[in-house]
Amino acid sequence: MPPPTILAIKTSAVKRFINDEAGYHQELAVEQARLEKMEKDGESDEYAIAQQKKVVEETKAAIPVVRGKLELAVKELESQLQAATNETDLVKENARNAISNGEKVLATVV
Repeated sequence: MPPPTILAIKTSAVKRFINDEAGYHQELAVEQARLEKMEKDGESDEYAIAQQKKVVEETKAAIPVVRGKLELAVKELESQLQAATNETDLVKENARNAISNGEKVLATVV
């Protein structure tokens, strides 16, 4: 099997960043729910609540970083797709789908 092409690698990067962003949103929801439960139950001490707040803030901070990487990866993939001449139709279609999915994610409001 030949090594993956630059277009295939860039396509994989876009897909990975899409999954990363979705994962951070899921993690944020879980951690926020955990924080709310800790605050509501009143069983946790102030230190544990402060640590959980820190976890929530760090997760929130990671989302824009991944989003920026996704935006850059989509632009690079678009450029690579335009320059691709010796790629199969399947590889090109996968790249177009990744670009489309990446643009959909970027269009959502965080």
